[in-house]
Amino acid sequence: MKRPEPRRDGFLDAEAVQDLMARAKDPARAVAPRELAAVAEALRAPGPDAARAYELLYVLGRAYAFEHEALIASFLESPQDPVLARLALQILCTFWDRTASYLHQVRRFVERLEWDEFGDVRSMAFTVAGRHLRENVDCSLFGYLVLASGEGDDGAGFDALRAIGVALGESDMLGASQGRLRRERERLLAEADRWMESRCRRRRSDRPGRSRQKDTK
Repeated sequence: MKRPEPRRDGFLDAEAVQDLMARAKDPARAVAPRELAAVAEALRAPGPDAARAYELLYVLGRAYAFEHEALIASFLESPQDPVLARLALQILCTFWDRTASYLHQVRRFVERLEWDEFGDVRSMAFTVAGRHLRENVDCSLFGYLVLASGEGDDGAGFDALRAIGVALGESDMLGASQGRLRRERERLLAEADRWMESRCRRRRSDRPGRSRQKDTK
């Protein structure tokens, strides 16, 4: 998605941004529409460093500035600053619950992208995938979590196991320690196999063509 054309802002200094961040996460202290518009202008302006861009994105996200969704989504492709892509994904899919509109990006991010060197975006994508699968059936996405869980004792493998646990309805798995994940791995994968069996393999076996073949035997 193409990032909007740059526009310059004239007054958002560091102190003002910190104030906006505090107010954005406090329901009792609303951020005015004109202030959100100024934040969006500052984010569009050429040359903000990653730390400043992160703060501005955070304000728009926590203030639920839905009118600036396209601007936030433009940061999903941030190869120079993956932490911005991670925050954009978190805003759109976790804060705003818009995962259904960004499943293509989630599927891309759960794979190992070359520019996501430290796995920041991938880790968030696993979290998003687990929460999405708790309420929705997506056999290919669930299957990828199972595949990624076998990557060994590294961050991605543990993140995939956490996502599987959440998808299975165990919300507390989101914060599970590595020790717990090692102990629970066999159980989680067995339950994941039953999930796939009941929702995906059975669905394929119930296709009309397959039923007719069985009837002719």
